[in-house]
Amino acid sequence: MSDRDRTLVEFLKQHRAIAPPENPTLEDRIVASLPPRPSRRWRRRSIASVAVAASIAIAWVGSRSVTSNSPSDEELAQLEAFVEQTWYCSVERCEEDVWDAELWNSNP
Repeated sequence: MSDRDRTLVEFLKQHRAIAPPENPTLEDRIVASLPPRPSRRWRRRSIASVAVAASIAIAWVGSRSVTSNSPSDEELAQLEAFVEQTWYCSVERCEEDVWDAELWNSNP
């Protein structure tokens, strides 16, 4: 061991912390200061309430997906006409602008 290492070891021995004396009742006092554990009945109620809330959320999400807004037959026909016209106009020169067409200016 080098002189530098010995010097460090001696320094650490001289300045080491002194452990406090053992207290045999310390663990019992700490455990006694903790709040009481919830009863099994309370845990069952909390699990049941979480299960009910989750069921309601799943039912709500499921009902929203079933009753989603689907386009009407008229809207689908307008969309089909628009796609046909824009496809044709992308290949051939059109007389009128697709966006100004009467089909899209009508109010539903």
